[in-house]
Amino acid sequence: MTSGELVSDEFSSYPPECITSLAPTVLNHWGLLASPFDAPRPIAQRPLPTEFYFRGDQHVAAWHWLQNLVRRPACLGMLTTSTGVGTSALLRHLATTSGLGRTAIETATAEWGNQSLVRFIEDLNQTAGGVDTVNSVRTVWMVDVAPACQVSVRYQRAAALKNWYQTNAHNLSNLTVVMVIRRNVDHVRLISNATHSIPSHHLARWSDHELVRCIGASLRQAGSTRPAFTVAATARLAEAAEGSVSRLGRLVHAALLHGYLAGLLQISRKDLGGRLHEEIRFDHSAAQRRTA
Repeated sequence: MTSGELVSDEFSSYPPECITSLAPTVLNHWGLLASPFDAPRPIAQRPLPTEFYFRGDQHVAAWHWLQNLVRRPACLGMLTTSTGVGTSALLRHLATTSGLGRTAIETATAEWGNQSLVRFIEDLNQTAGGVDTVNSVRTVWMVDVAPACQVSVRYQRAAALKNWYQTNAHNLSNLTVVMVIRRNVDHVRLISNATHSIPSHHLARWSDHELVRCIGASLRQAGSTRPAFTVAATARLAEAAEGSVSRLGRLVHAALLHGYLAGLLQISRKDLGGRLHEEIRFDHSAAQRRTA
């Protein structure tokens, strides 16, 4: 965990919380074939072939941790994540892999909604079973624990899943369960107390360097043939994202839209302004309608 990880996971409400696809006129202005960033999708939805996914250092480390986890005898692990670090994208791409290192896997990825624990386990078994007998293909369940629930519910569910696994461990010799907990400042200690004995990994916020690389990769995949941002503007966007790749996507789309409306051919740091989220404060839907 980085030193600043517990300061806050809350971001400004600007730009809007959801990434909105850019209008064709905006894309044409910047020479793009598609929007650089995609709106978040449910973790059960398989990635599209054209979908942008940047496997930054934090995601690489999470893949390696999971690879080491499945090498061990069947066990329970915990992946905690900060706000906006691409957790859903990571889970969705993990679900499409058939192996980690030299370990073949079958994966079920699901959010724990309103079901009881028993019903939720039944649903996972139907997606990826074969949990009781060791074989050449390890079953891996990636369980997003109560992503939209209150702190107390997340704590209770983490503890309940841990107790279920420990109680039934003798019948789970081919199963690795990874609890995914999107945590924030208010319940770090509660979750830690409930799960302190479980192998864990934390998906922390991204460095500015990784976010700069992410901007370049997203624009290239979108078909860019000329730089939309100066080097200084790219660095400013990465800094303003505060370690959040989802916030970065919203900022980049907002800046491209404003650059189009201002008739710019390239966006500089000065165009972004000294306080980025003050400069791009706007009604996104209204601005999009102006480009239709």
